[in-house]
Amino acid sequence: MSPSLFRMLMEPPAAAFESERRESLAMVGLALAGGEPLPKALAMAAEKASWPAGRGAFAFLREGIAQGRSLRDLLTQPGCTALPGPVRAVLGADLDDREKGAVLVARATVQDTNHREIAKEFSYVLVQLAIAGQVLIALVMFVLPQFKEIFLGMKMELPWATTILLEVSDFLVGWWFPIVSLFVLLPGLVGLIGMPWFPYLWRGPQRLREMATVLRLLPEVAPHRVPHVLSVIGHPLLLPLTGDAFRAYGEALQRQEPPQAALARMGADPLVACLLHLGQSEGRSPQVVREGVGLLETRLRAGRRRFLMAAENLLMLGIGLGVAVVCIGVMLPMVSILGAL
Repeated sequence: MSPSLFRMLMEPPAAAFESERRESLAMVGLALAGGEPLPKALAMAAEKASWPAGRGAFAFLREGIAQGRSLRDLLTQPGCTALPGPVRAVLGADLDDREKGAVLVARATVQDTNHREIAKEFSYVLVQLAIAGQVLIALVMFVLPQFKEIFLGMKMELPWATTILLEVSDFLVGWWFPIVSLFVLLPGLVGLIGMPWFPYLWRGPQRLREMATVLRLLPEVAPHRVPHVLSVIGHPLLLPLTGDAFRAYGEALQRQEPPQAALARMGADPLVACLLHLGQSEGRSPQVVREGVGLLETRLRAGRRRFLMAAENLLMLGIGLGVAVVCIGVMLPMVSILGAL
């Protein structure tokens, strides 16, 4: 079975709901980034969004703004709880509507796409692990007991390796249901892989993804507004690993101070530092910044695929080692019998 088919079969059960949520949030971000005012973008989403809970939240915000209520107060009301915390933080931030849209679009492009890719790629490895575990368990539970009867009938002293394997076989036969259930349920971990917190188990790559989010945003912001925007979005709710460093970077630019300390704090490599400098320069080329972000994202994908390739190779070696141990445990008594003839 091909990896693509495995990934399709292992798509998380809530994928349809997640797709509706992402599309609805993206609708607001794209409308704002396209120059629509916030009330009109909310009205559009409240009418056309496919996510029911999101439509209700957008309608609540639109009606509240029309009544002259404070946007920040509205975002803290129960009517907006369906919206993710980072989205509410962006909508209530001290940014103009186009900048809010640019932040939402950049975040969705990098973070949400990354979550989907991780879930799809890790699911294939989990399915392989589940199948390999069940094959090895079947060998130990159903093949070894057949030889056990033969060995015991010969009343011969068994090698220690064979004795250990037979004890493992007896244990698995006695506890087969919970062990087999564990491997059957293993592909269900795909749902956990899709959770927002999962990428943060690898802090280095996730730190680069947050930098890519900010860099993707910069070409959409006027150069003189970049320091202010960085100081606003530099918050742990939006950028858990690099938010404080980006806020310090923006504040250093506002004070016209060298931002080297902030760069060191966020762990920026030369490519990120160069792109940040280009992104806030007056004579910048947005296309150059976008291409640089593409290189950074390619590096992230390549690193993840190298990790998965290594995991698959180790899994294949583990399967081979397990089968070899079972075969050696079965063959050792036979070799002893041949030696005694």
